[in-house]
Amino acid sequence: MESLKEMKDVKKTIVQNGIKESEKFFDGSKITFHFQTYVLNDDGEPQECVDDSKKIGRPMEIILGKQFKMPIWEKCLETMKLGEIAKFTVPKSLVDAYPLVSKSYREFAGMSKGNKQGHCCGMMAFTEGVGHQDLDVLVRESKDLQFILELLKVECMGEYKKEAWTMNPQEKLKIIPELKETGNQLYKKQQYEEASKKYAEALGLVEQLLLREKPGDKEWLELEKLKIPILSNYAQCKLLQKDYYSVIEFTTTILEKDKNNVKALYRRGKAYVGTWDLDLAGNDFMKVSELDPSFKTVVQKELKNINILQKEKDQEIKSKLYGKVFGDRNLS
Repeated sequence: MESLKEMKDVKKTIVQNGIKESEKFFDGSKITFHFQTYVLNDDGEPQECVDDSKKIGRPMEIILGKQFKMPIWEKCLETMKLGEIAKFTVPKSLVDAYPLVSKSYREFAGMSKGNKQGHCCGMMAFTEGVGHQDLDVLVRESKDLQFILELLKVECMGEYKKEAWTMNPQEKLKIIPELKETGNQLYKKQQYEEASKKYAEALGLVEQLLLREKPGDKEWLELEKLKIPILSNYAQCKLLQKDYYSVIEFTTTILEKDKNNVKALYRRGKAYVGTWDLDLAGNDFMKVSELDPSFKTVVQKELKNINILQKEKDQEIKSKLYGKVFGDRNLS
């Protein structure tokens, strides 16, 4: 794509001068900036504001050289100094991908309108829309746009933490054990919520890599094997946070792969106690005792607790039935 100076149809107006030139505009650099987007009318005057990242409270971030859907933004930003605010008037021929960019930004900023269309390729977007009424108008009829950009930060590779979407498969595979280990260290410090976040991040990367492989193939099986201990640790954190239904979901997933996983059975049993599914809890604890005799004392304690809870539950049901029966007799 030609430079901005060679694009006679793109007009730049500086609103606020920047403080210094950036020398980091090269492939792999991360650019952080605020933006406002205005639709221009036939006279070239701005009408409604479509997006305003300052109001939303989350700047836009792009990585140079990653085939960004709207390269004109890269060209505009490369002309700016740090701290500079500038207006760019851009013809519709260069911004036809804006609805997709805006949709992605809104999801990134956590303000998606909840129209769950799943993955949306470019061709589908231009036939079915992107799920936001204001953007769908631009899909149906492209318009010249005005962008007000504020350049906040430019970081070269190595100066910023890579987001998952910027990583290649090898980088994702490398960082998964690191995230797991960080989670383990946080767990030892009893920082269970923070540990959970690390395990969840690692699992998210595993799932992304699994999508690339054919189920049953060697690579797929290796990733499934990598997933189990992370999911097990995640379940333990959730158990300590009393998120019992998540624990049941995660441990059941593990047991579908390894039906004799003692830790998963024990943790699911504890979670079933938390949800008052006492029969299911008892079944899991009994199987733990069968598979690993060293758990015998622990299991006996858990089963004793279940018996106490069952008696309390039975008494509560009996009291409610007794009250209902004798309460009804007093009705006229």
